[in-house]
Amino acid sequence: LLPLLQQQVSIISQALRDPDKLRRDPGPTIRLILKLQPDLEQTLDQTIRAINDIIPGTLPKPDQMNDQNFGEFKCYRLRGLNDAIRRGMKTQIIRFFSDCKRFIERLQLPRDGQQTDVEVSSFALVVSIHVVITWATGSELNLICGRWQDGVREVDGASRDLLSLVDPENEDVREEIVLLAKSFIPITKLTQLFFAKLSREGMLKNRALLGTQMSSYQLDLLETSADKIGDGLFNIVYRLEEPEDHELVSPAYLIEQVTDLVAQFQTCLFLADLYIAPLFPQINVSSSPTDFKTWFVVWNTLFSQASHNAIQACHTHTQTAQ
Repeated sequence: LLPLLQQQVSIISQALRDPDKLRRDPGPTIRLILKLQPDLEQTLDQTIRAINDIIPGTLPKPDQMNDQNFGEFKCYRLRGLNDAIRRGMKTQIIRFFSDCKRFIERLQLPRDGQQTDVEVSSFALVVSIHVVITWATGSELNLICGRWQDGVREVDGASRDLLSLVDPENEDVREEIVLLAKSFIPITKLTQLFFAKLSREGMLKNRALLGTQMSSYQLDLLETSADKIGDGLFNIVYRLEEPEDHELVSPAYLIEQVTDLVAQFQTCLFLADLYIAPLFPQINVSSSPTDFKTWFVVWNTLFSQASHNAIQACHTHTQTAQ
């Protein structure tokens, strides 16, 4: 049903693409839309009934700890599917048909240079339908990778900002801030490596299974980890970039953020080691296959050392400031 809905939306969008042509000869397009309308209404009606059968009511938060064996009916997937349909796709359907209505109405008025862009809302609707299909048919690991993207972008931004702070040409940054910023660069680099390697070498592989042995609670922990880690790194960089806004850089605050990062990664490592590594035992490191569990151990050692060094730099900053 959803691919059919995508196709029907695309046909309407294509038909309404050229307003000048429609003004000259609207007949064929109007006839096409009128012919397609009953089929589209039927598709929407069948889609709504199917959705209500699968997800009949309000879903709880994805905090179930004992639904490991529910397959594609885990609360984690159903809740994501529900949000994608009843928030994302529903909103875009309303927007698309409203734009179509305004577009056709304006064809009957003198040209005012302010045409409604049906293509934009059509594209947004097609994307929202694709998101629904992904939640319905994608593997749990692929779903999590998709939800990581915003957090990963925040990590990348924090890394760029730290490099800017330590740039020798940036003479506005005080030396003590430069030293602190340098101590956090290994943390951001290792964070980027963790998410990139885990995604590319494991979770996004085509052979990824539809489900894992994780519960909805564990899946949600893994999904939200990138956002929490990205927020933590953003908070650190913000304090270093704008120390005047906080009177003085608070080493205690920075240490608290590092401690939270360590705790977040311990959760990620535990879940990845227990549930993901057995699915993808080999990972490519410098073109050589390496055991995934071994890679986790090495990475954790490096991250622990980087965290320790950053905390020591914060303590040194405290002593210097006194």
